[in-house]
Formats: sequence, structure tokens, C-alpha cells
Amino acid sequence: MNQPAKLMLMLMLMLMLMLMGMGMGMGMGIYSYFQILRLIPPQVYLSPLKNAQLDWYLAECAVRTE
Repeated sequence: MNQPAKLMLMLMLMLMLMLMGMGMGMGMGIYSYFQILRLIPPQVYLSPLKNAQLDWYLAECAVRTE
């Protein structure tokens, strides 16, 4: 196998790995976002007046999961 072809193959592999990593990262991010939304009762995050309550709730969750 000549040198340029080997280089191209390596670049292709690295690009594929990068794309896979990005896809998995985004997937996990979106998935966890929806998991969090499912955990919080709808009336908490739908009402803009309850932002402080939401902050407290998220902090509470963070403390509990540690």
C-alpha cells in the first residue's frame, strides 16, 4: 500500500471516530435533558414564576445524586 492511500485511510478513520463521538455525545445530552424534564413535574418548569423553585429543585437533585 502506498503512502498517500494509507494517509487517506487514517484520515477517514479519524473522521468517522470523531463523528461517532459527536453523535453519541449529542444523543446522551438530549436523552439526559429529556430524562430531567420527565423527572420534574410539568407545573414546575412550565410556569416562569417558579424559576427560583426550579433552581432549588435542580440543586436538590444535584445534591442527592452526588
